[in-house]
Amino acid sequence: MVTYKDGQVRAARNKGHLKNAGETSLTVKQVKDTFANRGSIQVAFSEAMVDLEAAINKLTPEQKQDFFGNGTKFVNFEILYPDTANVIPYGATQLRLHNITEYDPAGNVINTDTDKVHQLEGAIRQVEAQNQKTYEIRITDPVTINKSADYKKQKEELVGMLTALRTKFNLNRTDKISIYLQAWWKQYLTNTAKQYKYDVPADVMQQLINRWAFSNKDVNIKTIRDGIQNEDFKNWVVSFDGKESINQKKICVRPIEILFLRLGVYVLKNISQLVSINPNDSVRQIKADLDDAISRIKASASTPEMKDDGAALAFLKRELTRLKDIGGFKAIVPLEGIVFKYNGRLYKLTGAFAPINQILGYLKF
Repeated sequence: MVTYKDGQVRAARNKGHLKNAGETSLTVKQVKDTFANRGSIQVAFSEAMVDLEAAINKLTPEQKQDFFGNGTKFVNFEILYPDTANVIPYGATQLRLHNITEYDPAGNVINTDTDKVHQLEGAIRQVEAQNQKTYEIRITDPVTINKSADYKKQKEELVGMLTALRTKFNLNRTDKISIYLQAWWKQYLTNTAKQYKYDVPADVMQQLINRWAFSNKDVNIKTIRDGIQNEDFKNWVVSFDGKESINQKKICVRPIEILFLRLGVYVLKNISQLVSINPNDSVRQIKADLDDAISRIKASASTPEMKDDGAALAFLKRELTRLKDIGGFKAIVPLEGIVFKYNGRLYKLTGAFAPINQILGYLKF
């Protein structure tokens, strides 16, 4: 996020930098210092600031005030730099402007304007400042989503998945995902308690659901434990709290996750006007990187140095299963996702990027 404040181009990387009209936002030098000695990452961020500073400085004082409000408005942008590509090799060196967002003194969003950023790009082009030393500065391309030849079949498949989930947990069309989480965990806890011949009281049931489904820990585990009148179930709750509950939460949300990831695959496969310079080359590179990462995780898991080899293989199996469930390697497209607005709120829909990002980043991070 970048703004113009008190005669300087400034950057924000967290909410603290956005507060009080960017009072603690970073100068160009501070951004350079933040990424010092980090190779290509330092170059990518530092040169982005240098190029934006050069472009914004060509605007009139009135334009700077209009677009940035002396630190109250920030342009949200993305750096495309080949040497620092994370998952998608776009093959472009660009700064993609997404929107201009206005913040209150506490750093909360007041307004997000996707039209104003078009005016900013137009103003930069008007003074011929769009092509800088390292980057080309341009807005994020609006994309065209073509209707799939298999639209009817895909729609029936996705609606069928959703209907099956509703039926299983006796949910209505208007129920939100939180109701599904509540129903899933109630069923899971009830079935588990039966093994210990225990009928979980309503208050204890809700406390456990709040803790494990919604990460609400207002009631600590000791208090919950003291309210359980069954030693076996009490011991299970204590041992389950923590890593096991986190793993079970992933199992709980998986049907919803797969539904949306598969939707993402169908949508992304029908998008034209991609950012990638050469989409076919990008897909080939992603597949090659994925094959290499899978081989390296397997190899690392079998060496003495890898202390959590079981965890590594379990992780790989989980992510490969996610990828398989949404179409496998055929689901790979050369973009991370599509951002869209629905009922005034911004959403991002991704497909195969989610599991691929996890696999490629496992050994890297």
